[in-house]
Amino acid sequence: MGATDRDTSGWLTVVTISLREDDALRRTLASVEEQRVDGVVHLVVLGEEASPELAALIDSRGGRLLVQEPAGVYSAMNAGWRAATTDAIHFLNGGDTYVDSEVLGHVKSAWCGSAHAWATGRLLVVDPRTGHEHVRGVTVPEMRRRHYRGWAVPEQPATFFRRSTLEALGGFDPRYSIAADYRLILEMVRRMDGIDLELPIARYALGGLSDARWPSSLLQCNRARRDVRGGGTRVWAEEFARTVADFGAQVTRRGGRVLRRRLPGRTGGGRS
Repeated sequence: MGATDRDTSGWLTVVTISLREDDALRRTLASVEEQRVDGVVHLVVLGEEASPELAALIDSRGGRLLVQEPAGVYSAMNAGWRAATTDAIHFLNGGDTYVDSEVLGHVKSAWCGSAHAWATGRLLVVDPRTGHEHVRGVTVPEMRRRHYRGWAVPEQPATFFRRSTLEALGGFDPRYSIAADYRLILEMVRRMDGIDLELPIARYALGGLSDARWPSSLLQCNRARRDVRGGGTRVWAEEFARTVADFGAQVTRRGGRVLRRRLPGRTGGGRS
């Protein structure tokens, strides 16, 4: 099933990637529907054929549905932005929600009429185990001061792109299974001017792919920074040192769980 043709007079396409139809996806659909601003098209990229009920729900809200074979999240994100019919694009993945019903109205007022290639705000990060929430993100001055080494970049779920921006950058590189968004944003901040919206955009629950596979994520982020910064012994040494430090910080934060291994001859579950 392909994306159906829709009115192109809107200003923003919200692209939601979801492997399957579930309650998390429906929370995201409801969050977009609650936004108190016109001109928003919701495009859902689903990794399986949708039920008639879900397809009807999306259609009744003026949304669009694109179903493709599961080929990785970044292939799905590329399919989503290429199918978008508006100038502005935001990726709000299945399970994520906007922090309130006014978010997109604020974004439209602050950015839609500007010449900036991208806009970013903050991310409200939620630990589903404890319910603890904290705001995460960086300011534009921090990006400019620290970006060269990739130490301060926008959070992807809190960032808005222009279609021309994604086209110029070639979209998300599917050779990165976890960090293609990080790689694209590194290059974007280096080459293009953006605006800091200075407000929380999306609520994101820990436990996604980059959280679950964080060692691989650190290695891919290392590779992305080396790609953007260029080669050379100095860059390699700096990035190696940083990755080692990041790994140690993650082990400390996670209470050393990553170092626990099932011992030879040990019986039982092997999980602590």
